[in-house]
Amino acid sequence: MNTGEYDNGNFWLIVEREPVIKLASVCKAQSIYRFYTDLTGFNGVNRKIFGLVLRRSLNEGLPSTLAYGYTAFIAANGLSAAWNIVADNHTAFVEVLIDALFDLAAAVLYPIAVLSYCYYNFSFDRAVYLVNAEVLPDGNFERYARMQADPAQVALFLLNFNSLRISGVLDFILSIGLNLSFCYRFVRVISSQAACATYPECVAYAHVWNTGGQCPCIVMIDGDRAPRTAHEWDYPEDVTDKVRALAGAGRLNGLQLINRQLRRWPDELRRCTDMRTISLIYTSIEEIPTWATEFKMLQHLHLEGKYGSQNLVTLPPDLFSDLPDFTFLHLGNHHNLIALPAFSGTPNLRSMVLAVLLSLTELPSFDRLLNLETMALVHIQRVPAVPDMGPLASLSRLAIFRPNHLCCNGFVAACNLSDSFCLPDLAFHVPAASCLAPNDPRHATAATREIFSKFAPAICQKSAIPFALEALSDFPTAERIAACDGVMYRQSEIPGVTSANGTVGMCYSSRMQVVACNVDELFIRVRRLEIERGVGAPCDPKAEQWLGCTS
Repeated sequence: MNTGEYDNGNFWLIVEREPVIKLASVCKAQSIYRFYTDLTGFNGVNRKIFGLVLRRSLNEGLPSTLAYGYTAFIAANGLSAAWNIVADNHTAFVEVLIDALFDLAAAVLYPIAVLSYCYYNFSFDRAVYLVNAEVLPDGNFERYARMQADPAQVALFLLNFNSLRISGVLDFILSIGLNLSFCYRFVRVISSQAACATYPECVAYAHVWNTGGQCPCIVMIDGDRAPRTAHEWDYPEDVTDKVRALAGAGRLNGLQLINRQLRRWPDELRRCTDMRTISLIYTSIEEIPTWATEFKMLQHLHLEGKYGSQNLVTLPPDLFSDLPDFTFLHLGNHHNLIALPAFSGTPNLRSMVLAVLLSLTELPSFDRLLNLETMALVHIQRVPAVPDMGPLASLSRLAIFRPNHLCCNGFVAACNLSDSFCLPDLAFHVPAASCLAPNDPRHATAATREIFSKFAPAICQKSAIPFALEALSDFPTAERIAACDGVMYRQSEIPGVTSANGTVGMCYSSRMQVVACNVDELFIRVRRLEIERGVGAPCDPKAEQWLGCTS
């Protein structure tokens, strides 16, 4: 998919299978060899055993193109058998050979077809990402390629790719079998399409025989990545009823919402015990129910709070107690969140971002995060120290930026309370930092100091513009939204700010928020480079002439 260089090699965050499953796969290959050896014999007893691969594909919600194609293939297989019987002009060996070729094609060519489908139906603007990576500092939201990709395409690729992988006993058994009847499966495709026709937000659904009047949705994605008006930003569509309806069948394993309202999870979501991806960005989420711990298959959790909303205050204390496949965590902009659950059951966590958690005063131990590769700590001012980083043997990317008291309170260097990172933050009601006592056990350990030194260019670095202006760009206000009138990349001004500080504003949708006047010079540089290189969205000469757009 040509994504190996993005997000430090962790674009897809695919969980590695346990060694026992890999060993079972090797044994399976030997079993298949024996199966086909017997299948092509004159006295083969397994010739009439049809697998359940199509059934699994239908239930896992693979695209209709693949489902129809595989169904047509099985139909052709059945017709060839019928023709051999009616024509009665082939030897037994030829008949068995034809069947064997069909079965071999299903076992070998079908996975190739799935991977080809994934490749040709995934698009990612790599040129735009490279511009962001060139200009923006490490840890910036726009530098995470996964966040910039089309979430529907990412979800469908993972759905298709994981359908080829062995994840349990059932998959092991089904991957050996090949064909089931055509008509039965065809009706399932049609009935599921009818049940889900009124829900375009359901981008993948299971093909089941009896839907019971419910859409057997597997992945729900809904949102607006760049709202244009203050009304769209302040009064987003409430999708609670849609989530309730699509979770009713209990098959949902992916839920991704952007700029939609979902303050609380409906109880119907509890039925979806196979949940793997939850991404709620600017949904004003206020509560995570205690039964969220039942999502043992969870792999991806992204909860982005919305400026001006209450957002999360607490999380279930055992939320991360038993998540063996959990790989990605992003918690951002929850000003009132007071504590994080212990990472006691997340051995495969590989990427973690904690951002703008202004009430947080302590981070859980890193002792069990042996596979963590990427971590960003952004504007968590009241946290005076981080736990020992010695266990983070796999860490290959670390960024700590925006005001953080640990940068200047003596945690890793001499205490300097006059540093801007340790001054009181009146805008967010955060008091000034205090120096750690000389004998405070929270001082950085030798291992932590070594890691800080290794990633020094991305540790406690200050932006070129004052943080007050930087924060102003991060959180949209009515005045800044009105200055743009929904037009991206237009030159804009913030009354009493841009003129007083000698800065220039550009209308931009920072971190998928509403289009508003933004004074961050880095985003202006990014857009200039896009226009210069002819990548990204086509430029508008009328609105972007000041950026160098001529046609």
